[in-house]
Amino acid sequence: MKLSIIIVNYNVRYFLEQALLSVRKALAPPAGGGGLSGGLVADVWVVDNNSVDDSVQMVQDKFPEVHLIANRDNVGFSTANNQAIRKSEGEYVLLLNPDTVVEEDTFEKCIAFMDAHPDAGALGVRMIDGSGKFLPESKRGFPSPWVAFCRTFGLSSFFPKSKLFNQYHLGYLNEHEIHPVDVLSGAFMLLRRSALDKAGLLDEAFFMYGEDIDLSYRIKLAGYENYYFPETTIIHYKGESTKKGSLNYVRAFYQAMIIFAQKHFTGRKARLFVAMLRVAIYLRALLADRPEHLIARQEHERIAADNPWGFKLDTPRHKYNRGELYNLGIARGTLNAEERYQINDHIVQSIMMLSQLPFPPHLRNVPELAGGHHEKMDGSGYPRHLKGDQIDPLARLVALVNYYDNLCNPGDLAKALTPHEALSMMFAQRRNKFDGQALQVMIRSLGVYPPGSVVRLSNDALALVSSVNPVKPLRPWVTVFDPSVPRDEAIMLDLEQEPDINIAKALRPIHLPPEVYEYLSPRKRVTYYFDSDSRQGRTP
Repeated sequence: MKLSIIIVNYNVRYFLEQALLSVRKALAPPAGGGGLSGGLVADVWVVDNNSVDDSVQMVQDKFPEVHLIANRDNVGFSTANNQAIRKSEGEYVLLLNPDTVVEEDTFEKCIAFMDAHPDAGALGVRMIDGSGKFLPESKRGFPSPWVAFCRTFGLSSFFPKSKLFNQYHLGYLNEHEIHPVDVLSGAFMLLRRSALDKAGLLDEAFFMYGEDIDLSYRIKLAGYENYYFPETTIIHYKGESTKKGSLNYVRAFYQAMIIFAQKHFTGRKARLFVAMLRVAIYLRALLADRPEHLIARQEHERIAADNPWGFKLDTPRHKYNRGELYNLGIARGTLNAEERYQINDHIVQSIMMLSQLPFPPHLRNVPELAGGHHEKMDGSGYPRHLKGDQIDPLARLVALVNYYDNLCNPGDLAKALTPHEALSMMFAQRRNKFDGQALQVMIRSLGVYPPGSVVRLSNDALALVSSVNPVKPLRPWVTVFDPSVPRDEAIMLDLEQEPDINIAKALRPIHLPPEVYEYLSPRKRVTYYFDSDSRQGRTP
């Protein structure tokens, strides 16, 4: 027997069914023959810990090939796995969570790697959640007092790529490269039987958490390596059978870490580690998210996957989540998932509203144009995740202009870029997000000093570029700051007609004195346009 697959289940019937279907497909011989899967002899075990959701009956009815152990009590994750390990005979043993989905070639690739690397005692794979986000617990370091300190006080979150501060999730290691690591996740843990025999089975003192850390540690002590193997990816819906944001989870997890510390550490190191863990439990208890922090999203507020507008949205489970821990754990920026969804919802509502209006034939694509200004050429935009030619050409132009305006005129003036800086950034960093040809035309049209650029002239006057000169890009029209002249009568100069005056320097709006900014007010005073006829006697 080459492989034994063991799944411990507790009240996740529908996820279990999905997992078993993916396992069945991955074990099926390939249509063309050949390959490891074609000759793979494997058995599948499900150990049910007294579920009340018809899981046992489902396995019996739909998966008769599966070996089923139906416990009358919840004996815990470690004990349940050991029950099946003792009965199985595979050269390799895979511990697999019921809320996972494996790829068709997952077993083939993993076993091929293990066969080629006899030093590998255990192997884990790259895991993503249901939205496609990489799960950092795919690779971890051993817990220690320093690791516990960094996690307790948020240093690992603030510095996710730091080798010093994020040793727990090994954020400094590339998620797409093979690495020896300390700890593998029990959600997918492929074990060499000989290594398991030497290291011992799962420690049944760990009821639900920490058993994978302990086993990974003992495999290393037995002289084997634990490998992170990202050449196959699985989906892990992550904790569907547990509420990982709850205080009960926090207590259970840290209590498991205390067991680990008392088992493997001695003296001062053990005492320090246990003390840090208890501090973490206390702090989490003070900040614990509570049921009243969660505001439900009503069913009518959800957009169906088969909606007529083609929206492809990852709708947050809750409308609002005001939990302290949840919001302290925001991965990037200042918005949580619920807040970001609400902001992005403006384009959804715009499309739905515009699609109901009776536009005349020549304006029938207005909803498409208005609704496409957040789509990106690489498919990373929203709300439809359109890609390339799927996006209307005019919508691509609107997306360009919208992004350019947001860079030049953000809500926080301190973050405003000069028009020149904005164009440079769009070209250097975002050119794959936008229509390349349209971006090139935009850059050529706006010139060296695009409209809205705040400049210092050679005579030390401050001015705002009003329109470009396509023939002489260094000689645009400018609006000059002069406090002796009323703002609505501001002097406008055609620098082509002023040979003694040049633009000396472009300035950021934040660097302007308040009275100058108010007078020139880039956003209020300038209409952004390009007119090739402006040099023929027309003024801006």
